[in-house]
Amino acid sequence: MGRTFDPITLEILWRRLIAIVDEADGSVARTAFSSLLRDAHDYTCMFTDRQGRELAQGSFATPGQSGAMALGVKALVKQYPVDFYQPGDVFITNDPWALAGHLNDVCVMSPIFYKERLVAFTACVFHHRLRGRSLHPFREAL
Repeated sequence: MGRTFDPITLEILWRRLIAIVDEADGSVARTAFSSLLRDAHDYTCMFTDRQGRELAQGSFATPGQSGAMALGVKALVKQYPVDFYQPGDVFITNDPWALAGHLNDVCVMSPIFYKERLVAFTACVFHHRLRGRSLHPFREAL
């Protein structure tokens, strides 16, 4: 845990991490059906550590969504213990109390495992026009 890196190695690792988040960001843009996501880029991608603390966000992150998502992911991770998550899990919420009080902001979060150990989470929050019923808040989803 106390490992240190020289400045050059740290910069290379940091740039790689940002590039990975930006690749996730590009995947959202390429696969989105909604013009709010595809054309207006009304979404933000992020990586967190296993406690839900923000590690990196995409270069095109929206500040309002970044802050709300960081708090929402942290709340979700706090609500469910680390051993609860399984590879392949996907959590979706539009709980306004977890995500800045806006029903149209939807957060999708997945755990990241390395050698069968939970090491991080990936998350994306996006503004979406909901039709019909809204998604269930995460505290009722399971």
